[in-house]
Order: sequence, then structure tokens, then C-alpha cells
Amino acid sequence: LVSLVTYWQVSRLPHFPVSFAGPDFFPKVLALFLGSVSIVLLAQSVRSGYVAAAQPDAKPPANGRRLVRVGMAMVASGLYFAGMEAFGFIASTIVYFAFLMFLMQPKKRIVKTVLWSVGTVFVAYLTFGMILKATLPAGAIFR
Repeated sequence: LVSLVTYWQVSRLPHFPVSFAGPDFFPKVLALFLGSVSIVLLAQSVRSGYVAAAQPDAKPPANGRRLVRVGMAMVASGLYFAGMEAFGFIASTIVYFAFLMFLMQPKKRIVKTVLWSVGTVFVAYLTFGMILKATLPAGAIFR
């Protein structure tokens, strides 16, 4: 629903015929991507409900632990945004992604977590920094 409203609102932005990627291009792509991912996650959730019903002995984590994880993720998000100016996009995003992935995994797989976070940041940097020439924060330490 949010993706549909976003796409509709972005469609109201002016489109300039001079370039392929006008001001509405990236928000539209993002809205379509988020809508697609939402549908996939919804389908997985419905399917896993059937799997969970077949396994009645599986217990979800206690609500207190969930709230602690959510609180830790919120604190990490604040530190990520605050640290971006000092450490830059690449270093802060790798640490942030690795922390969030480690926090959310039931089995702590450190090597897999680090590889996924480095790979994700590499793809984001390649896409936005190199191909689209977007200015990403370099960080005061690395200048």
C-alpha cells in the first residue's frame, strides 16, 4: 500500500525529457522494488504460517528479547547516521549492516554476515558511487 501511494505521488513530479533519469525515476524504481519485495515477504509469511502450524513445538523468542533487539537496532541506526560523517558511507554501512544481520540471525554466522554486508555495500557503492556518480560521504577520517 505504501509503495502504491509513493508511486502515485512520485508520478505527479515533473518529468524532464532531457535525460532518462528525471526526478521521478529513482523513487518509482524504489517503490516498485519495495512493492515487489513486500509481496514476496507476505507470501513467505503466509507459507511459513502453514509450516509453523505443522511444527507446534517451535517457540518464538520471548517478547522481552524482541523489544531489546528492536531497541538495539534503533540505537545502531542513530549511531550509523551520526557516524557517517566521521567514518563515511563504506565503513559505517559495513559495520551497521553486519551488526543488524548479526542481531537478527538466530544462528550467529560471523563469516557469512561479514561477507553479506561487504558484498551489499560493494554493490551499493558500485551502483550509486561509480555508475550513477552520486556523492557518497567519504568521512572525515578517510579524507
